Amino acid sequence: MMSATVVTNAAPAEGVEDQEQKVLGSTKPLHRFLRGHPKNVGVVMVTLGISIFLMGFPVWLADSLSESIISFLLGVLFITCGIIFILSEPNITKQLVTAGFALSIVSILGVGIGVYKYIYCISYAAYELYYDMEDNITEEVYVIYSKKQYGAVQALSLFQSLLGGAILIVMAVFARAALQTSNTRAVVVMQTQPPAE
Repeated sequence: MMSATVVTNAAPAEGVEDQEQKVLGSTKPLHRFLRGHPKNVGVVMVTLGISIFLMGFPVWLADSLSESIISFLLGVLFITCGIIFILSEPNITKQLVTAGFALSIVSILGVGIGVYKYIYCISYAAYELYYDMEDNITEEVYVIYSKKQYGAVQALSLFQSLLGGAILIVMAVFARAALQTSNTRAVVVMQTQPPAE
């Protein structure tokens, strides 16, 4: 545990009031969050969020709203996380880092639910295709292609959500490190003196 104090011994000029300012260093090392390059990560998260959100529309049209709701929710969560990460780089504050950390945890839980749902949908689509081929059910070609496309869209959404989840885990680690209390404090004492006439 290290403690540092910086104090200047400059005395004020004769007949001039001492104008002293003390700045106490923060106990939260928020600069640790900047090691994760939150602006770049935010752009990636917004892109992934828009992509996952848009993937929900074909699923909604092919199946139902209940199957696509996870894509819409994950898309909104990823976009919101990305915007918070983008805003936190130029002017980092404890509130933005805390909001990013909390939303990352919620999004990671959403990714876990989404992975389960996507795997279920992919396996169901594969089972239907296998069942149709096994029983030699003659279906229109476009129905078979639509089932394959449905499975491909779900697989792509699964991949994107896993990628976003991995990024969010890394950013949550950086945010947690930034929010830990540091025992190092710096005290900066500045004395301002008017120019000599």
